[in-house]
Amino acid sequence: MRQSFDLIDYYDLRYEPGHTVIEIAYDDEHHPLPDRPLVPVSLEKLCDHYNRYHRFWMLQAKNWPFVAVMHSRAAFEPEATLTMIAEVFDLASYRFVPVIGPVAGSEPFKAELYRNLDAFTHLRPNHIDIINRRMDADIVAFLGYERPT
Repeated sequence: MRQSFDLIDYYDLRYEPGHTVIEIAYDDEHHPLPDRPLVPVSLEKLCDHYNRYHRFWMLQAKNWPFVAVMHSRAAFEPEATLTMIAEVFDLASYRFVPVIGPVAGSEPFKAELYRNLDAFTHLRPNHIDIINRRMDADIVAFLGYERPT
């Protein structure tokens, strides 16, 4: 949930006593991935915000055509992902044009960093337990993920 990385204070995700601390990389344009400074946030607050955010979009999906796309699929299978989206929205004139260019406010995509995300994931058993208890199972399934084990 990248928005929260940029807006830790706006979403009130900072760690507070009694919560479980987890460190996430703050999106500071002066620190290239993976060397971003780590910021302690509340895992409980992060899970609750994730639920609120995606519950809103799940409700919207009931009113309009909608497709949830996993970031990893979009990054590593762009043609298949865009074809699937075109089918959902009945975009008959769609054709895949493999152009990767700059996006305002974003860094250039670096596949090698994202292929090694496991190296930056440090979930302990107590983190996984909290995620499994706090994350809405319907949202996890809707987005195509499985609960961590």
